[in-house]
Amino acid sequence: MILIGLPLVALFVISLGGYLSTEILKGIYNKHYANDATESYKYTAVLSFIGAAALIILSGAEFSASPFSVLLGLLFGITIMGHSCASSVAIQVGPWAYTSVLVALAVVIPAFSGAVIWDEPLSWLDFVGLVFMIVCILLSVKKDKESKKASIKWLLSCVIAMVCMAGIGLVQKTHQSSSHKSEITVFLTTAFIFSAICSTVIYLLKSRGVKERTERTSVKLPKRDKLRAYLIMICAGLSLALNHNINLYLSGALDSVVFFPSMCACELLGITLASLLLFKERLSRRQWLGFVCGIVAVLLLCI
Repeated sequence: MILIGLPLVALFVISLGGYLSTEILKGIYNKHYANDATESYKYTAVLSFIGAAALIILSGAEFSASPFSVLLGLLFGITIMGHSCASSVAIQVGPWAYTSVLVALAVVIPAFSGAVIWDEPLSWLDFVGLVFMIVCILLSVKKDKESKKASIKWLLSCVIAMVCMAGIGLVQKTHQSSSHKSEITVFLTTAFIFSAICSTVIYLLKSRGVKERTERTSVKLPKRDKLRAYLIMICAGLSLALNHNINLYLSGALDSVVFFPSMCACELLGITLASLLLFKERLSRRQWLGFVCGIVAVLLLCI
């Protein structure tokens, strides 16, 4: 990758900026430009195509490949697509910041699977973090009857996104623990292309079934807004490619005890500030308590 020569601190800042940009743009698109859940597949398709092209450019079109990285990249593509689509649906019906925190709780799966698969030790902080995670989930759904149905749909979407996010971490760990860990570009490019193809196919199939209903119930976007929507997707794709590429490198260049807690803390802080300043989100006291428990859980599980 052409950016590898930069200092690690600079790469950390660029990766963080890529992550926050991707999440903020996802929130803007799904809050203002998405008509229904079907739009999440179109969003993921465009995002993935742009990400694949950006990765090839960032690599200088010079990269090695192996069947191992290609096959693992296909599996990685499924997790990327699932995470992007499910989190997009969750953002459409629920609070953006809380969605991001709940999905981030997926770190509990790699944390405990590491002890089973890679013989990594577990500390008492991991179990405390698990308790905070459970409390966060229990407090996340509103109790009033009018919003309960939407809250359950939101929570289910978050859970699916969590599982896929955990899959992302597990596949990344598997690839970077192998002898093919230098094949970052082919691994990620394969993943993004496969995600784009799958998302496009699903979008075309689902859009046929909802076309008539959408025409009756939705307001068509003006041409200018459509251009803005595609610009958002393009920028999000570039940011996503940057984040994934640099993070894979940093996960091997920095100690886990330094990289993961630091990156996670900065991401959660950025998301919280953006939700208050950009999206003007308002949570109930119950949800704020769950939100704080979620942040504590993520930090404990990353230490």
